Amino acid sequence: MKYPYTCTRGTITYVTSDGYECGREWFSLHRHDRGRFVRAVCEMEEEGLLRDASWSLDENWRPVDGHVRVALGGNVTGSTSYAFNGSSVTCHALTDTHGQVSLVKQSATAYEFLGLHSLICDGLLTAARGRNDINKERSINSITCSYSLHGEEGLLAFPIDIGVTYLGEERLTVAAGEFDAHKFHVRWRPEWTPAAIWVWGEDYIFLKSMWEVSGLTCELTSLEVVPPIT
Repeated sequence: MKYPYTCTRGTITYVTSDGYECGREWFSLHRHDRGRFVRAVCEMEEEGLLRDASWSLDENWRPVDGHVRVALGGNVTGSTSYAFNGSSVTCHALTDTHGQVSLVKQSATAYEFLGLHSLICDGLLTAARGRNDINKERSINSITCSYSLHGEEGLLAFPIDIGVTYLGEERLTVAAGEFDAHKFHVRWRPEWTPAAIWVWGEDYIFLKSMWEVSGLTCELTSLEVVPPIT
């Protein structure tokens, strides 16, 4: 039997400035010859938020399709799917706020990223930026499911240009181990302080983030890499 996929899976914790673990995330990333499948399930305790997010990406890290489902306090408040075709995205949503919605967004250039508000997603964003032109911010033409801080509002297709800067390599220790990391700054809004984000490897696996705006430090706490069967 052959199984031509590399699977990377793990857990991430969200910790407040006073050291309280307020949330967590389970993720998996399957790499194949033509791209990647990614999934994350996120819990945020204070908000009573549960998020299930998934992506299909091509070999250049461009989004092919995606889906996000959000529950607040045990009630599903929205379920939204996305399909990309270069510079257009089709969105189908069923939400408490908007009801049943289908819409198409067009851009002058190809969409590079689909933001669904998980931490593994931040690794996908740095992959869309890449590691060329160190210390230079580049704007990533993106679609997000929500403009709200925790990603629980809207749940449609919202355009956003995200500024991402590659800062170089450093050795980083997190709960999951010690890694040769790549550090980035990510600025979601011009008026917001950028987040510091560290990732690892050819799949840009999330290692750690620190962000003044949210007050959270998030860290990879477990990691498993399962090689393909050839």
